[in-house]
Amino acid sequence: MKLYDLEAEYSVLGSMIVQPSFVFKGIELLKPDDFFRQEHRVFFKFIRDLVAEGYTEAKFNEISFKDELVKRNLLDKVGGEEHLSLLIEFALDSFEKFESACSVVKDKALLRKILDVAKFVNEKIEEMPDPDLLIDQLEKKVFSLSEEKITNTLVHVGEIIPEIVKKVEELAARREMVTGIPTGFYELDRMTSGLHESDLVIIAARPSMGKTAFALSIAYNVAVKEGRSVAFFSLEMSKEQIVTRLISQDSKIPLHNIRTGYLRPHEIDAFLESADRIKEAPLYIDDTPGISILEMRAKARRLKAEKGLDLVVVDYLQLMRGIKRTESRQQEVSEISRSLKALAKELNVPVIALSQLSRQVEHRADKRPQLSDLRESGCLTGDTLIIDADTGKRIPIKELVGKSFNTIALDADLKLKKFRVTRVFPSGRKKVFLLKTRSGREIKASANHPFLKVSGWVRLDELKVGDKIAVPCSSSIDAGILWDEVVEIKELGVEEVYDMTVPEVHNFVANDVIVHNSIEQDADVVMFIHRPEVYKKNPDPEEQGMAEIIVAKQRNGPTGTIPLAFIKEFARFENVEGKGFVQEEMKREAEETQAFVQEEEPVIDEGIEDFNFEDADDYGFDF
Repeated sequence: MKLYDLEAEYSVLGSMIVQPSFVFKGIELLKPDDFFRQEHRVFFKFIRDLVAEGYTEAKFNEISFKDELVKRNLLDKVGGEEHLSLLIEFALDSFEKFESACSVVKDKALLRKILDVAKFVNEKIEEMPDPDLLIDQLEKKVFSLSEEKITNTLVHVGEIIPEIVKKVEELAARREMVTGIPTGFYELDRMTSGLHESDLVIIAARPSMGKTAFALSIAYNVAVKEGRSVAFFSLEMSKEQIVTRLISQDSKIPLHNIRTGYLRPHEIDAFLESADRIKEAPLYIDDTPGISILEMRAKARRLKAEKGLDLVVVDYLQLMRGIKRTESRQQEVSEISRSLKALAKELNVPVIALSQLSRQVEHRADKRPQLSDLRESGCLTGDTLIIDADTGKRIPIKELVGKSFNTIALDADLKLKKFRVTRVFPSGRKKVFLLKTRSGREIKASANHPFLKVSGWVRLDELKVGDKIAVPCSSSIDAGILWDEVVEIKELGVEEVYDMTVPEVHNFVANDVIVHNSIEQDADVVMFIHRPEVYKKNPDPEEQGMAEIIVAKQRNGPTGTIPLAFIKEFARFENVEGKGFVQEEMKREAEETQAFVQEEEPVIDEGIEDFNFEDADDYGFDF
């Protein structure tokens, strides 16, 4: 079988010459390296360059391809005038035939790329003895090929509307607020509308708060009650311990009784019934200690292909291994967090990752966790200058709080590109340090803020004088980086600090230095578990057995606190009736309605002439 079809290539290019209306569809469906002949790659790139320069269909009708190629010294590189004439002879007379020819060219290109993958394995198998790393790279190449298949990239809105209307009608008929996978905790589901496909959900807490118990409660509700497939990766407990806890949750037999075997007759029956019930659930447990992200990804892919997969749970993030050795654990954890988000997107399932919180929680009076407790990246002082990529202005980070804009950051090829900032926010007060470089650059940051060395990202408190860190060659797009020597690091004291979210690449340029984002930046949802009674010798009666699930971050929804009951004997979390997000919302709405009814002089009676337009923003109007 041939790995190319020259007639199809002639037809595509000839049609784009003769039929300017076909040009833009061809650019949408194909890339230069989809063509087998080098002359055809050059010619297709030439046409694509014309489109990039602003050529419209009218302009294509007016130009002479021969003259334009001569002007750009490309005529000989596309096969000369004779070859142009040959292409025109193969021009097609219908759009359907043209699309079909494009499909043939694309399919042949994919076959050649599949052969390249096979050659890659043959070449790398000697120099890459780690089979896990080789399998991962091979899977990535295969998945990237599957994404190259021609699909309809543009769909008319009229084709999309009926599906949306149908979905909304179904939801309205069911009168359910949960559009994702329900966790089984009603208030939490109302706030988040469930666990959503491709989301990374971080659940963090200090030791003894019940991270594993909470994750297992969710896994139990999803797998046993909802009948959906769950992969539970336990890096801390054995699979036997996990299942024992599940049976305790389901049977409501104290965990201690099950562990000791001290069961009363009625508990034995309840134990066996729970065991039978859980045995049928689509719950899959892996207790490989220190599992790497590569192993986890391969196992999750396989499970989805063979059995189906709706949810992945990882207990817990700091016990995992990254893809490669790094100089700092912080750098490795950041890499793992990005990989988990990539896994969620690739498999199109929610991924829950448990995480340990820093000790700084316990230095706070109320012991309540905050986002700053989770961040591995640290923070910058308010006078740190950030580049607005659209205007070129350098603006103090404290003046950008709450704003979204484009900034300059490094892409995977270590080139400066424009990327979107989705969030700038204060992070409280922290001890900061001044870092100076040989070139005269200065930046003030907290101890755990990472900077880029040749070997990877390293925290400020792990840097030393003489180390070299990445700085931009210039602030221009597509510029590269230089390695600037650290000449001084000194402690300054406590200051107000700030952080910034650049979700696509997790870094940005600050004070003309490359700095990093944090693991929190990768997450779509961040929840904390807080149990006040853990910190008190004599907790109030109302606090005993109570837990707070603090939704501190949610990209697409509100934040707030959900009260749950924690049943210590069963290591189980349960709903609390009459408290939480829904009740607070109902109370707020009732209070607002009552205030409106009692208002003596409604604004509507005052007349438009009395309306103060300067106060319009206070009412949410946009004139």
